[in-house]
Amino acid sequence: KTAVCLFILCFMGATGVISAPSISIEGKTIWQLKVIPVPVKNILRAKADLHILVACTATIFSAIILSFTVGLTILQTIFLIVISCLFHCLCAYAGLYINLLLPKFDWINETAAIKQSASVLITMLAMLTVTGLSVALLFILGNATWFLAVTGILYALLALGSFELCMHAGVKRFQAL
Repeated sequence: KTAVCLFILCFMGATGVISAPSISIEGKTIWQLKVIPVPVKNILRAKADLHILVACTATIFSAIILSFTVGLTILQTIFLIVISCLFHCLCAYAGLYINLLLPKFDWINETAAIKQSASVLITMLAMLTVTGLSVALLFILGNATWFLAVTGILYALLALGSFELCMHAGVKRFQAL
């Protein structure tokens, strides 16, 4: 039950990648972010933090509702929330980095930057792939407890890796825009 709930929450998170168009949305005003006296790391962290705040808030409410609906224990609900929030951290920083690689500044209205950008599509497909591989992991391990432990560790490592990528290569990429 917990694994299915986790899949549902991660699928929803993978289709709502808020940070993926966040650099593109700046459009022709990107120069303003580049000249303000704030470190680039703080700018990137703020964009990812917004994604994490919005996504994790929705996840917490959804997880609580799901846990009551399917009858999860408090411990299972806590694992569900923590692992889902780790997935959202991965989505936030991966989406931000992909947007740094593939920005779309030539839009006429904001909808094009959000709905028609390669960074959003690639981020969604990548996160859906991660979610799908997690489901495959469940079938490989066969045990929901091991699945939750391994998935939580993998999501934490991937989130940390995407964070580090954003804070180092992403900063350089932002400065080169």
